[in-house]
Amino acid sequence: MNFLNMKYVLILVIIMTNINHSLAEEINFKSKQFSNRWQTVNDSVMGGISRSKISIENNIVSFSGQLSFENNGGFASARYILNKPIAAKDKVSITFKGDNRRYQLRLRTNTGPGAIAYKVDFYAPANNWNSLIFKKNDFIPTYRGTTVDDAPPLNLADVKQISLMIADKQLAAFRLKISQIGFL
Repeated sequence: MNFLNMKYVLILVIIMTNINHSLAEEINFKSKQFSNRWQTVNDSVMGGISRSKISIENNIVSFSGQLSFENNGGFASARYILNKPIAAKDKVSITFKGDNRRYQLRLRTNTGPGAIAYKVDFYAPANNWNSLIFKKNDFIPTYRGTTVDDAPPLNLADVKQISLMIADKQLAAFRLKISQIGFL
């Protein structure tokens, strides 16, 4: 390939990269409405006493708390309801800093009782910001911790709720910071 053709290929790659980036949809962590739409749901719904909270500072979401095994507990979660549908996408990205623990990113296409959660587990190392990109096929359909084998495939355009969950059987305090969640 001669130099002139290489130049056009390089320009095309740069243009396509910019187009793909502009097609990404991110949740706006700067909006005041954003902070009001988080809801914590802990094992207290089943008699447990784990606790968690969501706080937002400098456009960084912090999901923190303490797990407890008392009364058959052991999980904490935070849910965010989307205010508009997501354009059809194939991937989900998340940028985070953790505490050397395992978390779940969960997506729901229905927010009613008995709704299936599509989950993906990830490890959150401490001290450094990390970014992960998950394909929609990486998400496993579950209902209350059990895999749902006959669930429909996840369609990201149908996602109505995003959740973070921790249920790693460690009693230490936890903290997960998130700077970005996006759909690519």
